[in-house]
Parts: sequence; structure tokens; C-alpha cells
Amino acid sequence: MPVAVGALRKGSWQVRLAHWLERFIYRRMAGIGVIAPGFRTNLIRKGVPKEKIEILPNYIDTAYIQHGPSTNHFRTAHGIPEDAFVVVYSGSVALKQGLQTFVEAAAELRGNPQVRFCLIGEGPYLDELKSLAGRLQLTNIQFMPIQPRATLTRLLAEADVLVVTQTKAVTDIVFPGKLLYYMASGRPILAAVSAESETGTFIAESEVGLVVPPEEPATLASAILRLKADPERAAELGANGKRVCATGFGRANVLARFLTHMEKLVDQKARRVSCMSPSDSTQEKR
Repeated sequence: MPVAVGALRKGSWQVRLAHWLERFIYRRMAGIGVIAPGFRTNLIRKGVPKEKIEILPNYIDTAYIQHGPSTNHFRTAHGIPEDAFVVVYSGSVALKQGLQTFVEAAAELRGNPQVRFCLIGEGPYLDELKSLAGRLQLTNIQFMPIQPRATLTRLLAEADVLVVTQTKAVTDIVFPGKLLYYMASGRPILAAVSAESETGTFIAESEVGLVVPPEEPATLASAILRLKADPERAAELGANGKRVCATGFGRANVLARFLTHMEKLVDQKARRVSCMSPSDSTQEKR
């Protein structure tokens, strides 16, 4: 990731050291857990035996976010009209997010008073984005700080579409944690990301949202209007997200898989030790 966004130069000593440490660690691990299929594919390409790798995704307590009829509490508190079509980004504000596209999409739709943008989060590029919105004289976008858990649940439930953005450079294995919260909220996701990225592939294959090319504000704005004009499709995508989240990322399911994986590793270790000679076993314990 640092190489993709330009923070480190490919072939630098830092990158070479990181690759050496990576290979050193992988060779010595009895098992490796990864959070998405693309991570597993990446490790296999690097020579890690596939039997070592288990997909153990991040989990979410689906009872934490309850999707139901909008109460409009959040909209009222922030002066957002009840009938507005609210487009929300919630999360980190860093280089890889490519959130300039989000702000410029708001500029594309400044003539549509029903569409409102909310950018919730903090990070090193927040001031730059606020300056951009100021230069563009935007009145249809609001910047809000990171929300407490209780407020976040209301915010996500009252959004009409939840946005993920990434830069063009991000084409490798990245799976934003915000996707779990987005899906659990039962709202459609609109992802301005590379279609070949882990994020883009997951959203398209799971049918939990729409994927559009990154760094194309006009295309993102057009997709927002498509979802606004087709509430049935938007509701279908949101329902798919909630279902996928519950079955694939629910806390109980993921922890059960993690326990099974750990028990398998312990059993493999026990069998390996039992097959050793007494002297070998003593050395193994040391």
C-alpha cells in the first residue's frame, strides 16, 4: 500500500527489508489467517502453501447496528431536510481514500437541491478537502467529526447511500473495515474504486452496491442519481448487504471459524510431536 500511494519508492531499502521479513515470517508460521480471498491468492502467488492459509474475515456484532425505519434524529440535529437524498462517507480521511472525488461529485450535483453530501471522519487530508469545498463554494456538503457509536448507528440508518472511494493506485488487496458497518446498516454501497481491487470485486460479486471507476467525479455523481431514481434497486442492494454481513461476517460465525482453525493447528502440532523420537521431542519443546 505505501508503494501504491507513493509513500515509499519501489525497490527502496525499506521495501526490500519488508519483503525479506514477510518471507521470513511466512516460512515459519504454522498457519496464516487472512481477511479476504484476495489476500489468500496473493500469498499463494508468493509461494506460501495454500494449506497454511485460512480465510478468517473481520467480524461485526450485527445486533450493534439495527436497521429500521428512519427516525430522522440525525438529519434534524444537522439541519438536513427529511426529504433529502443523503450521500454519506464515514471513515478515515487519508491519501488512499481519494476523497477529492467525493467532494468534486458534490460539485457536479450542486444544482440538485435534494442531494446532500456528508463526510464524517478525521485524518491528515481533512483540511485540504474543506479548502477544496470552500474554493468550489459548495453548500451541499457537510463535514462532521468522527461520531460516537450510538450516533453512528443512527447516521448510517438515515443515509440513502454509503460511499467508498479509493485512488486509482489502489488496485491491490485492501478491504476497508467500514464495509461491514455499511452492509450491516442495510443501505446500498456506492464504491468509486478499481473494479479489480479486493473492494470492487467483493461489492460486485456480493451484489451489495454499485462499482464505478475511481477518480471520476461525474461518473460517481451519475451513479448517485441512478440509485436515487431507482429506490427498489437501492433497497435490494441494501438488503443483500445486510444478509451477506449476517451470514459471512457475524461475530459468532467468524469466531467459530477461528476456533476451528486454531484447534486444527493445535492438532497438527500434537501429531507432529507424537511422531518424533524422544530426543527430537525434547529439542522441539526447547
